[in-house]
Amino acid sequence: GLPDFRPIRGTSLQYAADSDSQLFFYTRDREAYLLLSGRWFKASSLKGPWTHVPPGDLPSDFSKIPRGSPQAIVLGSVPDTREAELALLANSVPTTATVSRRDTRIQLTYDGEPKFKPIEGTGMSYAVNAQLPVIQVETNYYALDNGVWFTAAAPLGPWSVAAEVPEEIYTIPPSSPVYYATFARIYQADEDEVEVGYTAGYQGAYEDGGTVVYGTGYEYEPWNGSEYYGWGWTWGYSYTYVPWYQWWVWRPWWSQPGGLRAAIVDNIY
Repeated sequence: GLPDFRPIRGTSLQYAADSDSQLFFYTRDREAYLLLSGRWFKASSLKGPWTHVPPGDLPSDFSKIPRGSPQAIVLGSVPDTREAELALLANSVPTTATVSRRDTRIQLTYDGEPKFKPIEGTGMSYAVNAQLPVIQVETNYYALDNGVWFTAAAPLGPWSVAAEVPEEIYTIPPSSPVYYATFARIYQADEDEVEVGYTAGYQGAYEDGGTVVYGTGYEYEPWNGSEYYGWGWTWGYSYTYVPWYQWWVWRPWWSQPGGLRAAIVDNIY
C-alpha cells in the first residue's frame, strides 16, 4: 500500500516506517529522497523519475536527524556530520602487512593465452582473461594479489614481490575494472621484506562529496571463456554504511529460509 511516512522530530523530514529502504519525504519541497549504496536520489513521485543528488545539495534537515534514532543510520551519508567525517577517516586508514620477498608467492592463471586491453586515457593495458589485476606498463608487468604487488618481465612470469610500482598505475581511472588496484601501495622495502597496505577503495568504498559510497557505479565487462572472471560488485545489493561496522548488506526477515522473523546483516569488509 501507500508508505507509512512518520515525522522526524526537529526536522521537516518524514521517514517510511514500513520500508526496508532508507526512504524519506521532505515536506517543504514535497520530494522523496532515497539512499542507495551511499548515494542519494530524489523524485517528486515514488514512481519516479529519480535523479541523483550530490551530497552537498541535500536539504540541511538531514544533518538534524536526531542521533540515537533508527534514522540516524544515514548520517554517515550526510556531509559535514560527525558520522560522515568518521566514515571518511575510516576510509583513509590503511590495512598494512609486512611480507617476505623470498617466500611470498602469487597464484595467477589466465584463461588461455594472456590477452590485454588498453586502459582508457593512459598508456597502460590490463589483462582481460586473468582472475587478478595484471597491468602492463611499457615492457613490465605488475600483478596484485591480496594487497601485495608482484612484478615480472613477461605476462607469464616468473613473478617476484615488487619493491616499487610506477606512479602511472595510480592514474588508472574509475572507468577501468582494475581501478581498485590504485588503492594498494608499497610503503617501504629492503632486501628481505616489503611493507604493503591498502585503503578501503581496494574493497570498493570510495569518497564522494564529503561522504563514503559503495562501488564506482561503472559496469565492467567480465571475461567469459572457458573460465568466468568477473569484477567486484559496483552497485546495488542494499549496501548500507553503518558507522560502527562500515559496509553491510541488509537482508529482511522474509528473504531468509523458513521466514525467520529477524533481520540479518552481512559484513562485507
